Amino acid sequence: MEEESYLITYDQNKASTITLRLNGHLNTDYDEEKLVEPLIRTVKVIPVKQTVRMWNEHTYGLVYYGKRNWGYNTEGIINMDENGMKQTPTKITSEIIGYTVSIFVPGKEKEIIPARYNVLGEPDWSQSNAAQSQDEFEGNRQEIPTTDEQFDLSKEVGYRLDVIDKALGSTLYSLRKTSDGGETWTVINQNPFNGTVGSAAGITFLNEELGFLRAARPSGTEGVLYRTNDGGISFEEVSYAMQEMKLDSGQSINPFDFPGLPFEKDGVLNMLVGQGSDGDYNGNSSGLYQSNDHGETWEYVKEVESK
Repeated sequence: MEEESYLITYDQNKASTITLRLNGHLNTDYDEEKLVEPLIRTVKVIPVKQTVRMWNEHTYGLVYYGKRNWGYNTEGIINMDENGMKQTPTKITSEIIGYTVSIFVPGKEKEIIPARYNVLGEPDWSQSNAAQSQDEFEGNRQEIPTTDEQFDLSKEVGYRLDVIDKALGSTLYSLRKTSDGGETWTVINQNPFNGTVGSAAGITFLNEELGFLRAARPSGTEGVLYRTNDGGISFEEVSYAMQEMKLDSGQSINPFDFPGLPFEKDGVLNMLVGQGSDGDYNGNSSGLYQSNDHGETWEYVKEVESK
């Protein structure tokens, strides 16, 4: 089917004007993650003046990459309906995913938290989708956790993180296991994260010995992964080399600091390391790491674009 199109052209080195060409036609498949309509409808309702007024800066920016995954941290996230009514999330049960329009102060993204607006109303615009990036890469949902804090290895065997205490932005958990399909649960580790870490952000087991827990730091800007090879009796923090990436300006950064849950493919463990709530590098892309020793050591493979 032939559809009408438009083309926007702007080159600051040639002119100070923007050229808009209308009434073109094309036949193509669209990337549903890069829709323009959410940008237009969001900009119409977000209170730009009120947002930037409290920062008292001279320069501001607006960025839109399409649909983005913000993980489990609510920092800077502002949900709005199409009448401009705001609702800042306080508790989430799965990753925050939406067509986000961010207002920010260039160069001060870490000092001044950007305002990240998601317009609600369209089910496909702001639905939660736990472990989306792993699912898209792997193409097999059976190895993705059943929920964010519970994983069913089989019909009989499952693992669950239970909250036992909260303080100063961090949460303490215990790890339970069932061997009878959830009829009974037994605590197998009273402190699987080895202290306060922020909040749990996923759990998976590849077998009854090898498993991983993911947590978000209290800031939400980075995450940490823990590994067990004794069925959850003990856990150790997973280490991996931070991959340095070059910006167009020549500056070097280490954007990949929020590890995802590992998953197995063709006998190799894969892990997508995202950017956390402060990540704006290259459309919020991820770094793909692989392990050939059951997750003890990891090697960077390549950058994976956000879909």
